[in-house]
Amino acid sequence: MIETIESAIVNKLEEAITDLKVVAFPSAATDFKKLPFKNGLVLVAYAGSGFSEPSNRDKIIQRRVMEFSITLQVRDLRGHQGAYDYLETIVETLTGFSPMSDKSVMFMTDEKLLQFADNNWVWAQTWQLEGRQV
Repeated sequence: MIETIESAIVNKLEEAITDLKVVAFPSAATDFKKLPFKNGLVLVAYAGSGFSEPSNRDKIIQRRVMEFSITLQVRDLRGHQGAYDYLETIVETLTGFSPMSDKSVMFMTDEKLLQFADNNWVWAQTWQLEGRQV
C-alpha cells in the first residue's frame, strides 16, 4: 500500500510540475547523488504512520494516519521558478487528493525551510492521509 500511494503522489505532482524532476526518494544515498538536478527536484517519501487503539479485540481494526514527506530543492526563492511558487503548486495539487480507492484525502500538516546550502533552497512539507488498518 505504501508504494502504491507514494507512486500516486509522484504521478499527481508530475502532472502539475513539469519543469522539475519529481521522484520517490531514492532507496540508497548513492542513488541520491545520481539524481538529475537541472532546475530542481521534488522528492516524495513515506515518513511513517500513527495508529489508534484497536476498536475491537476480536478482529483488530485501527485508524491509521500515514505521513508523506515532500521535499523541494530549487535554486531560486521567488519568481516563476522559485520555491514559493512550487510550494503553492504542491499545496494546490495535493490538498484533497485521494491516492487510494477509498475516500481518504491528503492534507498538509507542516511546511518549513530545511536549509539553504550551495545556492539551493530546500523546503519540506509533511502531508497526512487517514485510512484503516484491518
